[in-house]
Amino acid sequence: MKRTVVYLAIFVIAISISINAANQIIHKTPPINVTCRESFMKGSYVLVIQNSSAENLALFLSAKGKQVDFNLPVNATKEFGWAQGFKFDANNHFFIWGMGFDTLHQKMPEKELSPWRIGFADGGLAISLSDQLLQSQLAKHISLPMKRKALKAIEIQVNQTPLIVLSQNSEKIFANVTLQPSLFRVNVSKPINVIASFLPYYKQASGQICATQIKVEEILLDGGQTDFLNSITPDINKIVDELFSTYVMYQIESSFWIKLAKVVNLRGKVIDGRLEVIIL
Repeated sequence: MKRTVVYLAIFVIAISISINAANQIIHKTPPINVTCRESFMKGSYVLVIQNSSAENLALFLSAKGKQVDFNLPVNATKEFGWAQGFKFDANNHFFIWGMGFDTLHQKMPEKELSPWRIGFADGGLAISLSDQLLQSQLAKHISLPMKRKALKAIEIQVNQTPLIVLSQNSEKIFANVTLQPSLFRVNVSKPINVIASFLPYYKQASGQICATQIKVEEILLDGGQTDFLNSITPDINKIVDELFSTYVMYQIESSFWIKLAKVVNLRGKVIDGRLEVIIL
């Protein structure tokens, strides 16, 4: 009996040691120092990875929709930037891992180095706009507070700039809009949260990228005031349309670039937190 207990204790200890060892392997952080710097062209970030261990490392990097493997000798440093096909912008996420290591997940700094970029891609004029630029342009081109009469004496107001939301791989641009219904300047309900969407549209004559196909995607109101919400929905649609109808996302200043934009077709898509527009 005593011998059985001893064997059982040894077995439990062995299992415990194995589990602890396995956990140490599973939860081992890659022995690297990760920093970033501005590129020499000043328009993007460069990822800098240094081996801080006494062993050569075989690692993987996943970012900007692509994945590469690389070797990192002892004390060596490896950089990934525009020259290596990784044009990192503010807040871009990246992942680094290797056999026997956890995945290291980090992102670039919040400071935007290039609010806009213009060049060529796919046979057309390519314009890349950051979310911060889109937000600042919205604040610049709308006049607040914006008011609209609804049911009899009911008034709907927009008192703050909507929040631009870019969704990865979406052709639409989304915005969170807060509306406040009032009666004789007294609030009659909680604020109404509206999710709006629109598409980029190019005005060739002025060289402006504006908003078109403005649409209310969802209306949210706490408190179950369904009848009230239904009664003012048409007015919500109208004030949202008015709100974004004056929005200029980007103004092409150079007549040279304006002449190149033919507007046979326009493609817009959100990639890595930026609106990428190609004018064909």
